[in-house]
Amino acid sequence: MPSLSNLLTGRRIYTVMKFFDRFRPPRDRLSPGESQLRLVVGLNRVDEVIPGGWNSAINLPTDDAAVQIDRKCADIKRLIASGCGISETHIEHYSALKRYRLENLLNCVIRNCYAGFKLSDVQPKHFEDVDGVNPDARKFTKEERRRRLEKSAPRVGGSARDEVFADLSKVVSVGDLRLIEQRFNQEMERPPTVAVIGQAGVGKTTTVNALFSVEWKTSAIGVGTHVPQGRTVALPSGGQISVTDLPGYGRSIKEDETYERMYHDVMTDCDLVLLIVQADRGDFADDQEMILKIKEWMS
Repeated sequence: MPSLSNLLTGRRIYTVMKFFDRFRPPRDRLSPGESQLRLVVGLNRVDEVIPGGWNSAINLPTDDAAVQIDRKCADIKRLIASGCGISETHIEHYSALKRYRLENLLNCVIRNCYAGFKLSDVQPKHFEDVDGVNPDARKFTKEERRRRLEKSAPRVGGSARDEVFADLSKVVSVGDLRLIEQRFNQEMERPPTVAVIGQAGVGKTTTVNALFSVEWKTSAIGVGTHVPQGRTVALPSGGQISVTDLPGYGRSIKEDETYERMYHDVMTDCDLVLLIVQADRGDFADDQEMILKIKEWMS
């Protein structure tokens, strides 16, 4: 059996990393030398994109509004992606307040977050829990979810882990395998770190609470505040997540320049940056500028 020192040198480190890549979610094929961009852009407040297009009784857009929302958000995604040189797979539209398409946003987070598999058991808050939903609609959607869960295949996290270590056991000694497993368990115990950023009023805290099913109460960050608000919160599905709420940008050039170093220092140490954009607003210039900076900082 090779020693760990030999295992983790030269071509063997590539082999081990390929084993552990099985734990990572599928991601876009990268060009040679291209690193994975740990960024998700969330287009929030899509429930306000089409005036009068939201059916509050069932907490869903009307059929016509749903088509228009998808079309408008597709245009926004193309605008942001082409202007910033990122893939549209890094952008997802949703409504935090209405709990709409939160699973789509979560899948995007898992796909683009470093070690995103740690969040595979997270369950966003459900849309029928919003106040004012028709009781019959609430009962129906809960029953439908129960049926989907019963039909869905079991999560592959455990089986994938067993497969990885079964393969490793064929090429490393028992002692080395235990050491690798210990390092893996240490990584699993480390809470994923997410930096949340966006202009004032885009729904950062509401998004965090709805997406991760937590109650993260923070005071509003006032103009001139230079300190980010960070907190580690427990997930109902188990484990923890560390979230840093960064001061908003786009209020003044001077303020943005003041915050820039702080943004850089926080983001470069995170597993993911979640940048929230207000979908019902027409001007995305400041958001595009911030995306370009994040790309530079995290490259």
